[in-house]
This record gives sequence, C-alpha cells and structure tokens, in this order.
Amino acid sequence: MIDPGHPFSVAYADVIAALEQRLRDGTEQPARWRFVHQSTVTAYELPREAEELTSVSALAKRAYKTFVAGTDYVFTNNRLVWRANGARPDEAAKVDVEYIYRERPAGLTDFNEGSVAGTLVRAVARELKNVYEQMDAAYRRAFIDIATDVALDNVVALLGIIRNPAVKARGHVIYVRPNAASQPVVIPAGSRVADTRGKTFLTVAEATIDTFKDEFETHAGGVVHTSEKIATVLGIWPRSDAPNPATTLATKPTTPQEPFGADERTITLADGVRPKGELRIRYAPKSVTVEVEAAQPGPEGDVNAGTVTVMPTPPAGISGVTNEQPIEGGRLPEPDDQLRERARHALERAGNATLDALRFAVLGIEGIDEVEVSDHQSDDSLPLGDVRVRYSASGDLARVRLDVAATIEATRAAGIRVVADMIETVLVSGVFYLIPDVEPPPGITDRFVSAVLAEFETLRIGAPLSVRRLSALAFQIGGLADVAEAQLDALGAPAQDPLTVGPAQRVQPDEANLRAVLLAGLRLDSFSTSKKVTSYKLQLVDAGGNAMNVRGTLALDLDVEIAAVLKTAPDQPPQHIDTVAKRLELSAGPTATVAISVADAPNFRADQHLPQVTVTISAKAFPGLSAVKATADFS
Repeated sequence: MIDPGHPFSVAYADVIAALEQRLRDGTEQPARWRFVHQSTVTAYELPREAEELTSVSALAKRAYKTFVAGTDYVFTNNRLVWRANGARPDEAAKVDVEYIYRERPAGLTDFNEGSVAGTLVRAVARELKNVYEQMDAAYRRAFIDIATDVALDNVVALLGIIRNPAVKARGHVIYVRPNAASQPVVIPAGSRVADTRGKTFLTVAEATIDTFKDEFETHAGGVVHTSEKIATVLGIWPRSDAPNPATTLATKPTTPQEPFGADERTITLADGVRPKGELRIRYAPKSVTVEVEAAQPGPEGDVNAGTVTVMPTPPAGISGVTNEQPIEGGRLPEPDDQLRERARHALERAGNATLDALRFAVLGIEGIDEVEVSDHQSDDSLPLGDVRVRYSASGDLARVRLDVAATIEATRAAGIRVVADMIETVLVSGVFYLIPDVEPPPGITDRFVSAVLAEFETLRIGAPLSVRRLSALAFQIGGLADVAEAQLDALGAPAQDPLTVGPAQRVQPDEANLRAVLLAGLRLDSFSTSKKVTSYKLQLVDAGGNAMNVRGTLALDLDVEIAAVLKTAPDQPPQHIDTVAKRLELSAGPTATVAISVADAPNFRADQHLPQVTVTISAKAFPGLSAVKATADFS
C-alpha cells in the first residue's frame, strides 16, 4: 500500500501564524499592469510597490510568449529590467505583467491568547483548519487502500463492484395445533414470531394446516416418517393402489406412550407388514413448517433451536410455535477489507499480460467452474514463453471453448503462446456401506453424503482422490462407527485407492449415483451340520434386509456366545457356558461361513447339558450391528 499522504492538511499553528502575519504586515493581493514595449527602454517601474512578479508575457517574434524570470528579465527596486541576452517583446507589443503587492497593515499588534485580535484569529483559523481537513479527507477517499464506508463504495463502483449487503438470518418454525383441523388453518405471510428476548422473525410465505395431507415415503424396517406432526393416520397404501380405507395397511403404536414417536412424525407398520416400494401416507396433520427470516439483518438474528416460542398475534386455532432447528445465516454488510480485496482482484482481471490476468479473465466466462494457469516457473516441463490454461466447465461446452479462445487472445501478452485445455471430468459413483454406532440419529446417511460431497469440492485439477480419506469422514459424524466398504466406480471400472487422474482431469462426484447405505446387522442365510461341526453362512444386511455384496475383502471379529440347557432343568432358559472369538471374512460376495463345534465350548458337559445349544453371534467391535441367534448340535 502506498500512502498518498496529507497534501491538503495544514497545521493549526501554521494557519494562526499565517493570519497573524497578514494582519501585522498587510494582506498580499494580486494585480495586473500593461505597458507598451519600446526597444530603447530596458527598465520599467511598476505603478505601485510590489512584492514579486508572477508573470510577464507579450508577443515575441509574432508569437505569444511568457518570459522567464532571471533569464529574460529581473525584478529589482520595484522595476522590471530586461536582460541583455534574454528574449524581449516585439516593438510596440503590449506587455502584460501580473504581480503581488501588499495592502496597508491593519495596525493590530496584540495577537496573544485572550486578546480580541488573538481570539478572532484563532476562531477563523479553526474554521480554516476544518476546511483544509475536509479537503484532505476528500482527496484521500479517492484511494482504494484508504477509503472507508460510503467513500469505498464509491471508489469500487468505478470497477462495477457493489458491497455485499447485510443478510437476514433464515430458518423454519413449526406452528402447532392441539388436534386435527376441521377446516384449513391459514398462516398468513408476514406473521410475526419472536424469542423471549424480543428478536422478531417474519414468515416468508403463506402456509396452511390442511384437514389431511398425502405424502409418499419408503419404509425402513417397517418405519416411515412424515414431514409434519400427526394428529391421526387416515390410511397407508402402496403408491400404485387407490386410497381405499378398507385396504389400508395395518400399523401399531411406535411406543405405548407415544403412538407416533417422540417427534410425533413416526408411523410403525404392524409386524409382518413390509411392502416394497413407495407408500402413500394419508394423515391429518396438526402442524405446519414455515420458513421465516429475521426482521433485522445481521448475526444478531441468529438463535438456537427451541428458542422461538412467542406469537405476538397468534393465528386462529394455533396453540404454539417453536423452531426445531437453529435459525442462522445472518451476516453483517461486507467489511471494508474484504471489499478492497475483491476490488483488487477486479483490477487484476482488468490488467493484461500476467498469469493472474489470464486466470481471472477466463474465470469471468459464463460456465467456467475452475481455472489453473501455469508457466515455466511453476511447471518446468513447459518451455519458456509458453503458458498453459486448464479449465473445467459446464453447460454449453462448444460456446465455452470459443469464449475461452477469444478471451485468451485478448488477454495474453504479445509473443506468449497460450495453450488452453478443457478439463475432463472424471465422475465417481457408487455406494458407501456404513456401520452404525449405537442408536444412530435419523438422516445419518444424508449427513455422510453431504460431508463426502464437501470433500470433493476441495479437489483441484489433477489432484488424486483418496477413497480412504472419504471413508474416514465417518469418524467425524456422531452416530457412525466406521465404513464397511466404499464401493466406488470411475471411468467404467472400480475406483482404486488413491484414484489418480491426469493433469487435465478433475475428479467430481456423480451426485445422482453416489449414496450411502446404513447396515443394520448380521443375518443368518443358512446353516448345516456335518461331523459335529455346525457351519453358519452369515451376511451383512441393511434395514430393508438387503445383503451387502462385498466387492473386496471385509473381515469382522465376532463373539460367539454359547448357552446350553441343563438336563436336570429342561424347562429353564439356556445358561451361558462359553464365549469364543471367531473371524468372519467376506470376500467378493455377500456370504461368509463361520463354524462352531463342541471343541469351541470346553465348559459343555454331555452328561449335564442337552446337546441342542443356543448360539448368539455378534460383531465384537460394532455393537450397533444386530446379532444373530441360531442353534448347534453338540451330540
């Protein structure tokens, strides 16, 4: 930053001194005098006592000329004297002389503090000082490094840049009724809600609690969720079926105390009711979710979940309101430092013949996502004088190529060869199989996928993708224990770890085909007994009962608990006798085998226990996976 200084600022003491000097010695005044030049006269006396000559001009050799003091003339004894070797006006030319003379002094001599003259001088000096400072401030406000507030807005406006305004916090609130509505209940747009500290929010759009609502969802383990709180379930049918009350699917209370769960949005299908595909859920809602924004912009509008509970003017039929999630996103106007930085980048874009100029110029093209510019200094494989521009784009690629070529031609320096390559996008798709922790929260798979997509955004052109790094994101999300396997595909083949790409390629997610599946637990596919050894074929399944088809190799440490019934108490439950560690190794398929024999139960006594024993198989390190119960024959 170059400080332009304070050229218009004058010290207060200097202003006072200048005023006192003029009052004491007289005020300087400008004046003009004209005379006719005669070549025989070399000296001309001014009509009044002058302090100095400021300008002498006349026709010389038929051209108007301003004569130079000390070279063409001198001012001495109140006379203008032509020098012998200097230029002179033409004969009979009219000579214009500008000079300064001093008026008669005011006769005031007492300028001490407290005197009448001193007080007046200081009062006038203060006003003049303020004028000088205002002039200086106006001058400095024209510089981007110094201007602030509105002055900075005016400076950057010359570059077509506008300060980002303050943003109001946004979120959602839920209006609740005590029961179902007999007729639609309307929440007008602009309805006010507030927290207990008086922070006010306005609904963005009109919302309605209808008498009934249809939603389409897929059940997970016999459980479906609605978007609003449920007053009454009117029926559930497969999506392709007509909503006939006589054919509705059976349900049961989610818990005895909470028929629709703690969130009042959960419907549990009856045991044995597990239809495939989407379901039509028709229910009477007793709530509606409405988007709201803070009345005032800025971060002061951000509030925590559950704090918005006040309705200054409650809509008819509404008993309460709350925000289940935080209301956030409020932002102050863009600060001066950030605005200056954006303006500097705009200046770089406007300049030519630099790498940054090329990069920002290409970035300004519609459809461009990312640009990298390199030369010999950053990539020694490039010859001197060559610049490589690599870019990724979306939309009309043919149009983008033409725009890039034209922009580079208009921006590059003369003599520099610029080679532009459009980046090939390498799309990654596939499935992450997630291992849950105990009681994972709803929406855990969506949170994991969001974290994965955010990680993709950090990848630059030519950067490899670490599949292991993506899997490690599970450790940052509460409710997940690990990733069983990441089955990703790229370029028509399974993605290796790391997935390396060329210098003109960029890894991007195929969002429509990238998903996560939460495993539910172990499942017994089949078992068989041969020569006193029982073999169990086990699978890892999700909540819908779909088996995970392992692509590579997955090993799980298992605890096998063995329980037997005493012959003396055949009606009693089996008693635990041994726990043995086994290892399940799934490889290139959905099933692996674990074998149990009497040798695994040293505490089994054939004379004391019945030969049919109970076996419980669980994943030792992952209690969130459900266990398998089976039997074995130790006879």
